[in-house]
Amino acid sequence: MKKVIRSISGITPLAVMLKPYPCPHGKCIYCPSQENVPESYTTTSPVVLRATDCGWDAKRQVEARLKILGEMGHLREKIELIVMGGTFSTYPADYQKEFIKGLFDGLNGCISPTLEQSQKMNELAKHRAVGLCLETRPDYCTREDIKRFLEYGATRVELGVQTLDDKIQEFTHRGHGTKEVADASQLLKDSCFKVGYHMMLGLPGSDPKKDIETIKTLYSDHRFQPDHLKLYPTFVIKNTPLERLYYNGEYEPYTTEQIVDTLIEIKKIVPKYTRIMRVMRDIPKEHIVSKCYYSHLRSEVKDRMNEAGLKCNCIRCREVGHVNHQKKKFDPGSIELVRQDYMSSNGKEIFLTYEDTANDVLVSMLRLRIPYKPVSYTHLTLPTKRIV
Repeated sequence: MKKVIRSISGITPLAVMLKPYPCPHGKCIYCPSQENVPESYTTTSPVVLRATDCGWDAKRQVEARLKILGEMGHLREKIELIVMGGTFSTYPADYQKEFIKGLFDGLNGCISPTLEQSQKMNELAKHRAVGLCLETRPDYCTREDIKRFLEYGATRVELGVQTLDDKIQEFTHRGHGTKEVADASQLLKDSCFKVGYHMMLGLPGSDPKKDIETIKTLYSDHRFQPDHLKLYPTFVIKNTPLERLYYNGEYEPYTTEQIVDTLIEIKKIVPKYTRIMRVMRDIPKEHIVSKCYYSHLRSEVKDRMNEAGLKCNCIRCREVGHVNHQKKKFDPGSIELVRQDYMSSNGKEIFLTYEDTANDVLVSMLRLRIPYKPVSYTHLTLPTKRIV
């Protein structure tokens, strides 16, 4: 069955999974750590099942997913490749390059001798990669890592931030703090990447008020200012240290009501230049030991906001595809150019959009950045603008 919203923005996401590989940190108390599965994922997660069926081979994963997307009726001309798994930058460099080459070979339908040739062929291929997303930790995002990301053709990097409270990071054994988040964010933005943050709600030591204040800090402190957000309620997963805290009565996850209320307040804060991509992780409930599974969370939040006359300002909720799908008002005659300037990671961001200003509908957008200091990489020419 075709899920219309999967490709409603005009680009079809295609997720693939890296092979299992040890996490260099491997101590987060909430993280599942199962055999023969990349860190933070579970054996029965859909993307894991697809990857294991393909023997973790990048080319085979892409070909299999393209086939299914076609059968579901999705357009496949513009593909955003999303690389999931462990901390990408900690995998061996040779494996990274070979895996990325496999992605392009899968889109092209043939094997090229080199990554560069595969990328060049893809420019005129039937299935073109118009985006490539990689995931990593803020403390494993160096200049050398970023140089490789650029060579691979990546356009977005998502950082596992989780929280801005260093005491909570210490208690949960995350292994980094806000300094690493700020440093990685600036390096990525100055290197022309879109930057996404993964944020966890309801971590031990937090509460709804703290979570809301954290999101306020994301957009009041220029060191952060992510372009994309993924918001994940904290699950209590089997065989994790957090499970022991839960059964000992030392940790209690949010109820559905608490998480819905918190997300509503967060959606009221998030500015128009940010996209909220997800509001929960896709973890099958057989791996979750706590009582609340947060099913259909996004629709619950949306319904509650509609009832209260509230509106989310994020990109996803305002873009024209979603507006048309929901049969809301849209007047092409009211489209105007809108400019928003703001400080971000020691640079100036210029967010340009064409919008139906009468109905607050987003039609197109462009991100521009003026860095405080140009970033230079040996033998590498950087783009002149960040890619939307």
